[in-house]
Amino acid sequence: MENYPIGIVLGITAGVCLNIGFILQKKAVNDIPPEARSKKLLGTLVRTPIWLVGLVVQILGSAVLVMIAQFFIGPALLPGLMAAGLIAMAVGAARILKETLKRAELVGIALMILAIVFLAMTGLSVDVEGQDLLDPGFLWRVSVFTVVLFAAVATCEILQRRAERFRGVLLALESGTYLALANFWVSPFSINLGHLFGGTLVWPDEFILGLVGGLMLAITNVIGISVLQKAFTCAQATNVVPLQQVPVNIAPVFVYFGIFLLAPPTAVSTPLLIAGIALIITSSFFLTKRQAKLGEIK
Repeated sequence: MENYPIGIVLGITAGVCLNIGFILQKKAVNDIPPEARSKKLLGTLVRTPIWLVGLVVQILGSAVLVMIAQFFIGPALLPGLMAAGLIAMAVGAARILKETLKRAELVGIALMILAIVFLAMTGLSVDVEGQDLLDPGFLWRVSVFTVVLFAAVATCEILQRRAERFRGVLLALESGTYLALANFWVSPFSINLGHLFGGTLVWPDEFILGLVGGLMLAITNVIGISVLQKAFTCAQATNVVPLQQVPVNIAPVFVYFGIFLLAPPTAVSTPLLIAGIALIITSSFFLTKRQAKLGEIK
């Protein structure tokens, strides 16, 4: 637990980097004329400097910090801690627009700070490195978790093609589910990568698990980003980002209790966790209003 505060700080910092990247990416999407936003949207964005800068900030700033934080607190609290980056998104967008934060946004910041305090007080952490990642029972639970989330992704994808009215909502949930998968699979990938460079990797089992984790991490992040860009084109950021946070923040509960089969460290840990998640989702509806105005910048 002596490294617990370090993991908390790393998780929050990773969220700040992630959302600064979101600001830059949303600005790039809004700069593209509506008539030019075709199915090849991602191909257009990868040739846009500001979008690429946002992606680099996310990868080098956020992803690397997340991988390091895994060694200190595991995957249970990281998504919630990273939601603190929504504060940076609201403040950063306001600065770009040269406006002051409104009362609702200040309320959102206060709720987010309270949520982070609640999460930190839970004491929930997963010693992933100390877990037997090759245990058959663990691998079975991981497989079920992964299949269920991919089924949810497929359901959202099918429904968004048939229900134009709810397309933005469904794409936001789909993107969030991809990110929930990425948030979990970064754990076995990070641990096995550490074992590889440390010369303690169990061949070939850990190598295969690490390879699967790396592929899952890459695939879910790339597709999740692509789906998010599509969601931005048919729905306001005020709806997209908060809805994306729903699966991202709920999935770790199943990871902690359902995959790692851990018990809460104290009697108040679970209530604090639930309250923290509820506050994060509520706060995100206040803190993403500003980003929608970025489309006014020409």
